[in-house]
Amino acid sequence: KENGIMQIKIHRGVNQIGGCVTEIKSEKSRILIDVGSNLPNCENEIEVNIENISKKCDAVFITHYHGDHIGLYKKVPQDVPLYIGSTAKKILEILTEKIDSIPNMAEEGLPHIKSMKCYIPGHKIIFGDGSRKKIPKITGDIAFKVIVCRCRGAAANIAAYTICDISSNILYIDKVYNPLPACGGSYEESISAAKKRGAGILSSHGRLITEADYIREIKGFSDCIDKVKCIVEHGKIIIILLMKDCQKGVSSFHTIRADLKKHLVELSDISILPEQIQILEPVFLEIHTSVWLDTTGFGDTFELISGIQTMLAQYFHPVSGKNGQGWEPGELPHQSQIIMRLNAAKKWAVVKRLVVTAKYTDETGTHECSLENLTQNFKMVIKSGEHKIYTD
Repeated sequence: KENGIMQIKIHRGVNQIGGCVTEIKSEKSRILIDVGSNLPNCENEIEVNIENISKKCDAVFITHYHGDHIGLYKKVPQDVPLYIGSTAKKILEILTEKIDSIPNMAEEGLPHIKSMKCYIPGHKIIFGDGSRKKIPKITGDIAFKVIVCRCRGAAANIAAYTICDISSNILYIDKVYNPLPACGGSYEESISAAKKRGAGILSSHGRLITEADYIREIKGFSDCIDKVKCIVEHGKIIIILLMKDCQKGVSSFHTIRADLKKHLVELSDISILPEQIQILEPVFLEIHTSVWLDTTGFGDTFELISGIQTMLAQYFHPVSGKNGQGWEPGELPHQSQIIMRLNAAKKWAVVKRLVVTAKYTDETGTHECSLENLTQNFKMVIKSGEHKIYTD
């Protein structure tokens, strides 16, 4: 974080002697201090999955060679470096070599001990930047699988006012109905969504660090999400979600927001609190146009006007679809782009004048201004407004 705070988690070793496992993570790195075994006859045994915890770490540091501090070292994946003092390493090599030579007691621990790195007091250790990841090996067969998720979520998609009765009498309740539709559920994850989710797993290894990590994870979270904008502002991660059904209302946005936030907090690799992630709806910016055309010599002006209005409505449609890629949060059109669109669709008519007005509502009220005087805002997503065509 900006103030450099680290997060420390003691997995084991608070209410017992031995079995020490402590995790320390910051914005860029994550390490473990000790991977100890429980002592014999420990009364408050706490099970810790060292393999799952350590595989996300940049390094593991061992304080000394006692079993209650190093006993589970073989559970650490081989691609995660282990650091130990030079004297402790020499003692371990001698002990392990003798144990490995005893019949029926060999643990084959010597190769692990020899691969450990030594730390020297006062010397800087550079062990990672917080973004190390495990990439599947190249094989002649499938190296990585993403399983498509299935559920009965679409059965809960119902229209507004569909619920009009209750299964039993409830005291003081006269009428029950749903004024808003329930949407966002699906029976099966799409192939494209599964691919995005798989790409996110490969790229970030389940750890959200960069802006791209967050965007990939969010897009793979639900098929209902069309576009994502993610920025850091005043120590907070602000996420703008554009839903595919945004023109039908805000129901799907509010349906997934809480679960998505919980999901992101769990995967975030920096020390972040839930209140530091804000998931917001876009501020929709209506684009209204007034076009004056010279239609001298043009026959059916009604067909021309209708065609231009349809073209503008499709051009300013915010969501990706068959008519285009939509508009990213914070992206604004230029008047020159609109004129080029009109010139491509006007056929024999001549564009004499164009006026473009932008209108939006935010927490301070409703605002309206010309497109040239509009201040760009990353929270804004444009959508089609009213298009008036005047002919001579």
